[in-house]
Amino acid sequence: MTNRIRTILFAAIAVMPVWGAIFPATTMASYTYEKMADNTGPLDSFGVPAVNGPGTVAFFAFTDAGGQGIYRSDGTATTTIAETTPDGFYSFTGCGTFQLVNIPDIDDSNRVCFRAYTFDPNTWDCWEATYRFDGTTTTALTDSGTGGSLYSDWSNPSVSPAGVVAFRASTQPAYVIGLYTFSSGSTQLLIDDSGDLGTFGDPVVNDSGKVSFQGYDISLGEGIYTIRQGTAPVTVASVSAGYTALNAEPGLGNNGDVAFLGTPTGGVKTNYTWNGTPSMICDTGGPYSGLYPPNINSAGDVAFAADLDATGAAARCRPAHTSRESSPAETP
Repeated sequence: MTNRIRTILFAAIAVMPVWGAIFPATTMASYTYEKMADNTGPLDSFGVPAVNGPGTVAFFAFTDAGGQGIYRSDGTATTTIAETTPDGFYSFTGCGTFQLVNIPDIDDSNRVCFRAYTFDPNTWDCWEATYRFDGTTTTALTDSGTGGSLYSDWSNPSVSPAGVVAFRASTQPAYVIGLYTFSSGSTQLLIDDSGDLGTFGDPVVNDSGKVSFQGYDISLGEGIYTIRQGTAPVTVASVSAGYTALNAEPGLGNNGDVAFLGTPTGGVKTNYTWNGTPSMICDTGGPYSGLYPPNINSAGDVAFAADLDATGAAARCRPAHTSRESSPAETP
């Protein structure tokens, strides 16, 4: 399940640990801000952070020395998870002209998942892999060098609060792209693009192992789907069934709800939750002139950004459905 706070960062990273009471979408709330990191030390600029339940943040940053790194902060101390020097990584954003924003994720045990690249100067090959840092050891969840059979495919991984990891990867040499989960030491293929459904976006996973993602189906076109190990994908929404546009990365709660931004046929941009049927949260037909993709937490609370007539605001709401799916045990 994604825990990412999608906030533009400049000189500092801050979290809002206190949301306050549930409030109407048109009411501003009071927030408590806590600085997690800034650029007065060795770090220069920051990427999009992820925050876990206890309030610890994981993030990508460029360093003053010209390097890159993945870091974790609890507001008191910043921990280096991995850096281009001296940890042997070539990059965290890509190779050559192929660059992609790095968005790590963090679970409630402070384990951090991220993607990174290694470079072989003998063959000039650049390899992307998904890694997990458990507090002491960094482990590659996919292959990270010549001769492997499964490589990450330009994918930012997702990790649930309990530590289930989801990522997109491709097999070699056939280059079949699929969505995978990693839990309790085992990697499982959920779906690959050898069938009608492919062009997968970054997956989002919850504690039960359910994954939500955007994909393209030969018959249905662009759509949002859920899937879990051993089952067929379930269509949440598609452009062939009532929508003209859908956002790239749906949110997924531990209660099983999917949160997504879509434009219904003949309608306006609308944020929805889905648990078998879509429920509208808000649309641009009311006080909002613009909407951005929603996120959803373990309790089923939905957060989204919206443009008002003359300013911007963050809003939160709680859908009616708040039941919780069962969660498998996860071991480090």
